[in-house]
Amino acid sequence: MNAAVRGKKPNLTHDTVPASVGLVKEIRDELRADIRAVEHGLSAKIEQVMVSVHRTQVVMEEQRGENRIVLDGIKTLMERQDRIETDCGELRNTVRTLSTIAKR
Repeated sequence: MNAAVRGKKPNLTHDTVPASVGLVKEIRDELRADIRAVEHGLSAKIEQVMVSVHRTQVVMEEQRGENRIVLDGIKTLMERQDRIETDCGELRNTVRTLSTIAKR
């Protein structure tokens, strides 16, 4: 026999009371709206990150070009230094040779 028929209060809890179809649809719609809002927020954040990544790539390419210029200058300077050292060595050898000839 049913509890209401016997004169007792029915035990009403979330587990014993079935949800109405309307309530379930309302909650579903709220959840969908929440999910759409989260998706929109994530899309905006992802777009911001992509913009930052593209800016970083541009800056890196500019720096790379400047680095090439500097490295070319250093290479030229080092080649010049090598030529000067070679010339200096040859000059030193010439002076030694002349010095030994003059002592004889």
